Amino acid sequence: MRNDNGKVFIFNLDAFLNTSRNITFVLKKEFNSNPKFQSWYCKKQIEMDKDELMKFFVKMRNMSIKERSPETHSVTTIGVTDTG
Repeated sequence: MRNDNGKVFIFNLDAFLNTSRNITFVLKKEFNSNPKFQSWYCKKQIEMDKDELMKFFVKMRNMSIKERSPETHSVTTIGVTDTG
């Protein structure tokens, strides 16, 4: 069972994944009648479609909405530095 911090993190991750998608919806709704926006957004959309990080976030959002919360894990690295 997750501790409370883990539950809060998953809640916030789901909220981020779902809400961040609305940014493009709002942009298109507000500026779609602007020809400069249409030209700019068309180029950006092609760029985003090729971006691996964007693909990752689309996959995570779809999982969050349609299936389940994404699984998470943490990694801790400790290093020792010789100061002498």
